[in-house]
Amino acid sequence: MVEPLTTFASYFGKPGAGLDQVGAHALMRAVLDRVIPLEATSAPTASAADTFVAGMGSSQDLAHVFIACCRYLGAPARYVSGYLFSATDQQVANHAWADVWVEGEWLSVDIARGQLANGIHVRLATGLDVRDACPIAQVRQAGGATTSFRVLVQSMEQMQQ
Repeated sequence: MVEPLTTFASYFGKPGAGLDQVGAHALMRAVLDRVIPLEATSAPTASAADTFVAGMGSSQDLAHVFIACCRYLGAPARYVSGYLFSATDQQVANHAWADVWVEGEWLSVDIARGQLANGIHVRLATGLDVRDACPIAQVRQAGGATTSFRVLVQSMEQMQQ
């Protein structure tokens, strides 16, 4: 981890000391204040440190910055890939957030939206990083067919009608 990111993380505690709920929320808000979320949802190509220095990134990138800070501080953290669901217009969008272990439980934090994960977050996979939590992976050979898929998400209220 490069110095700007470790210096930033140090404002939220001592390296190796972990985080509590207040610290996790403060870190989430500070990352969002420091790194502008972009609409792009492709796999991150920059490291957490590079994203932090650039000051902008996708939800995936923001999750990685948050996770890197948590780990530096000694709080276990994992990457979550999934979707955001909008009941209003029945749309889903690729999204990423993070889980951090605080006070004996996992806290799901949507850094790009500045909130805890809630009923609009559809979790597909968790892992150490985006590669580890990739919900779909494939190996293509030259000339091979492409893969396509469609996601259908409904709220529990709609399913009960």
